[in-house]
Amino acid sequence: MAAGAWLVIGLTAIFAGTWWLGQAGIFVALAVAFAGFVIVMEAVVAVWGLRARGLPALLLVGPMLLAIVATLVLLNPVLRQAHVMPSRQLLARERASFDAVASGAAITMPGVLAVERRDGAVRFLTQNGMLGASRAVVFDPSDRLAGANGWAGGRISPAAAKLFYDVRWCYRLDVHWYHCHFG
Repeated sequence: MAAGAWLVIGLTAIFAGTWWLGQAGIFVALAVAFAGFVIVMEAVVAVWGLRARGLPALLLVGPMLLAIVATLVLLNPVLRQAHVMPSRQLLARERASFDAVASGAAITMPGVLAVERRDGAVRFLTQNGMLGASRAVVFDPSDRLAGANGWAGGRISPAAAKLFYDVRWCYRLDVHWYHCHFG
């Protein structure tokens, strides 16, 4: 019961920190580590008390593994939102500039490293990663990127791969706006 409460409190803290801080990667990582540690310790304390009543010591491992698996399963959507939130906030803050560039204007925007146009779509590169990976806010009026569900091993539709060969996954931000990872 206490482990479940810690899990909910930890997930709420991670989501709130990501929502308000945007680029909160370090806070998200620290909160995940702390929540996981507390959940495992709560499971150990709970099972240790049962051990005194004759429960085998090997049963200590079961609740800890269940707590870790539950943490990982429930953190998946929170971590995905942690990736998406900076793009969501950038799009909301600079919406007029994004719309102008998507319409063909040549405007420079803070937080955008490069702009690439391809088959009616406009890719606004927001972050370069290691080994050719990158993140971008993408305007795709054809919605071909809606089929790029590569997060956690999902599939990439042929239409999305044809538009951007290096797309890994996308998340819809608005009607025709996406947050995408490439590389």
